Amino acid sequence: MADLEDKILKMLAEASGNILDDEDLINTLDSSKKTSSETEVAVSAAEETSKEIDEAREAYRPVACRGSIIYFVVADFATIDPMYQYSLPYFKGIFADTIVKAPQADDLEARLQVLIAAITRTMYVMICRGLFERHKALFAFMNAVQIARNAGLVTDAEWKLFLQPAVLGVPHLPKPQGEDAFWIEDRTWAFLCAADDVPSLFGLAEHVNGNLSAWRDVFSSESPHTAPLPEPWHSKLKPFQKLLVLKLLRPEKVVFGTSVFIGAQLGQEFVEAPPFDLEATFHDSAPRTPLIFVLVSGADPTQYLFNLAKAQGYELGSNLHLISLGQGQGPIAERLMDQTKAEGGWLCLQNCHLAESWLPKLDRKLEELRDAPEGDVNEDFRLWLTTMPTPKFPVTVLQNSLKLTIEPPKGLKANLGRAYAEIDEKFFESSAKPAIFKNMMFGLAFFNAVIQERRKYGAVGWNIPYQWMTSDLVTAQLNLKMYVDEQPEVPYEALMTVTADVVFGGRITDKMDVRTARTVLDAFFNKDAVENYASYCPQLDSRFKYQSPSEGPLESYRSYITSFPLVDRPEIFGLHQNADISSQQKESKEIADAIIAVQPRTSSGGSGKSNDEIVLEIAEDLARQMPPALSRKEAHSSVFRKLADGSVNPLGIFLGHEMSKFNKLIIQMQSMLREIARAIKGLVVMSADLDAMYANFLFQQVPGPWGENGKGYPSLKPLSSWFKDFIERVAFMRSWLSGGPPSTFWISAFFFPQGFFTSALQAHARKFQLPIDQLLFRASVMESMGIADTPSPPENGVYIHGMFMEGARWNPQEGCIDESHYGELFAPVPVLHLQPANLEDPEPKSTFECPFYKTNVRAGTLSTTGHSTNHVCNFDIPTKLEAGHWIRRGAALISQLNE
Repeated sequence: MADLEDKILKMLAEASGNILDDEDLINTLDSSKKTSSETEVAVSAAEETSKEIDEAREAYRPVACRGSIIYFVVADFATIDPMYQYSLPYFKGIFADTIVKAPQADDLEARLQVLIAAITRTMYVMICRGLFERHKALFAFMNAVQIARNAGLVTDAEWKLFLQPAVLGVPHLPKPQGEDAFWIEDRTWAFLCAADDVPSLFGLAEHVNGNLSAWRDVFSSESPHTAPLPEPWHSKLKPFQKLLVLKLLRPEKVVFGTSVFIGAQLGQEFVEAPPFDLEATFHDSAPRTPLIFVLVSGADPTQYLFNLAKAQGYELGSNLHLISLGQGQGPIAERLMDQTKAEGGWLCLQNCHLAESWLPKLDRKLEELRDAPEGDVNEDFRLWLTTMPTPKFPVTVLQNSLKLTIEPPKGLKANLGRAYAEIDEKFFESSAKPAIFKNMMFGLAFFNAVIQERRKYGAVGWNIPYQWMTSDLVTAQLNLKMYVDEQPEVPYEALMTVTADVVFGGRITDKMDVRTARTVLDAFFNKDAVENYASYCPQLDSRFKYQSPSEGPLESYRSYITSFPLVDRPEIFGLHQNADISSQQKESKEIADAIIAVQPRTSSGGSGKSNDEIVLEIAEDLARQMPPALSRKEAHSSVFRKLADGSVNPLGIFLGHEMSKFNKLIIQMQSMLREIARAIKGLVVMSADLDAMYANFLFQQVPGPWGENGKGYPSLKPLSSWFKDFIERVAFMRSWLSGGPPSTFWISAFFFPQGFFTSALQAHARKFQLPIDQLLFRASVMESMGIADTPSPPENGVYIHGMFMEGARWNPQEGCIDESHYGELFAPVPVLHLQPANLEDPEPKSTFECPFYKTNVRAGTLSTTGHSTNHVCNFDIPTKLEAGHWIRRGAALISQLNE
């Protein structure tokens, strides 16, 4: 049309005389008219076709929507672990490939459902390959939640309540009283009342109050995540709302409740993670795409790779090459990459995390590989990489690779099974004392499995979760054979020292964990267990008798291990059954922390308030309750009074130091609360600290500058509980300051309790003119529980209170430490009388040296004072059982709870 228009205009401009006589011009105009009509018809048809394409494309929007939901979940996972990196092109490639391979369907709606199901499942399988076991269920849960939120099945208010670790403020309904209400804790009731802000749960607290017996059955159920709720709630609540009720009543069971929700939302095939399948991953690979094994300690993918290589016709040394990276290995690896890329073959570069300086060069080599012309890369070429998680690993490599995680087996049965699968039969049969050696070999493998599995129980298992390797077990086995064969009698004590303190203990850095390792091994390396085949755990004999089997060939031991129960009870690890609850709490908290870490700050609160309004309300509420700074002007005459010899009262000096620390924290808090309120109103710039504080307030977390690494003290409480505890601490310090020394000291209130013990000991030393380096405290457990029932201080020493016992309890009737009640994780401890004693005095008999920690994380670091930031000291607590029993139980005193 444009050409015709130009031609007509040119002819008109050049025409002379009457244009109606110009035949060429007339013909051109006629042609133009015909072309115009044809073009109009074509444009109309194109518009109609475009409209049909848009309608067809719009019909497939649910498929694109599902893909985008999953992609953003995947993208968020990079916040959880730096190895979880996936590029958009990589994701789009899987997405497009899945659409092509999905089964066809004539009906559009059926086709959409097929595509949505195929994309959801394929993405789940592909991404789960590169996730650690602990994050696979989280990935499925986040997909299920985001899909449900997009469909309107989960509201913002419900999601906010799920993420909330605690409730700030006083419940609007009085807590139920009476015998039927004993199971409702203050925290539980506060959460139930807060649920009234969520429309779908409005009236739940009132219904619980009116039906205490029915709700108690749900609360006390062994499987509350599957127990039916009292009507009408069971019928009217959706799956996520039922999960919310579970979180309100039994938060430690959330880890199981999420699986129920995943099954209801996505299907049962998403509840269990897909098994490790190296062959399927290989078939999804390409010459230009590396395959990365992401490892944890104790995992070795070499045998899996050898088995696959053999099945695919690759042989080590010819067309399969392995090189362990380290100093000077980079150039060799580059040469082999170029060689195998051209000739074909597999190349495995092991331990990439040990060659961090060479990783940028690896990144460049792989970029060259991706950009290489067709024909330069042999179709049989595959590059395999193994690495531990490291933030130094190139992001572009991670985003453009197939990732697989390899983890050691979980559970006693799997752990022992792997240990015996790796034992060489010739070595196993080579001892001069076969019966003793094989029994102790079994005990050693059992010990190795137990110390590995105790890690899942958190601090009651180990203060620090150590990463023992297969090499530790192999070294211990070699030492065992040498000592058994070379000594006429079994040297139990020497083997205990070498195995527990040297071989396995070489990785242990916490002194309390050192004695735990030795005590755990004592259950397997003793004469009764080795020579008399005694049970390793008599408590479980009625269920399954764990012991060394009768002496026989290697295969008989492997067969015996296959008879082990699939589910391990905590007693076999030396722990109380409450440890299962602790483990579930730990897993549920890890899930919540990981979800919070990836949350944007865009949703509104359950009451319709904006985030700014919520944070401003919290800041103003806390600011109103802030106590004034502690001042010496308030001091009672006895607090800083000098002693008879003219020296300053040691406890007064300690109080002065604590006052200084509390005042610094108070000033910090007042300043930040004032500034964040001004920042929200737009009066000042929102600094990085204030921005972090804003996020903390949204999720009921204590801001960093108020915590242990700022001006504060160690604590694991959520913001509401932490602030209440802070107010009580300041009130205790003020009562001491203005009213004189109390009858008993709240040990949990202090920043530095070690300083209090030293000051109290110093006061006694000066009172009786004794050298302080010859004194220590001996603890006696009293009948009273606190200040209210302790009328006066002791004549010598001090009273302290406020502690809790984890892993055991104090039995006042028996006057000794005793087994915990089921479900009571932290038992209150009565007042302790710390009596100064001479170092030379004989140690009390029948006692357990019980460690005392500030928080139940227990692990700490060595501070500049030479003290642990968490472990305070040990107290000798009376016991009727051997001390080793409580060491295996993980019994300890804790200064504060987490809630």
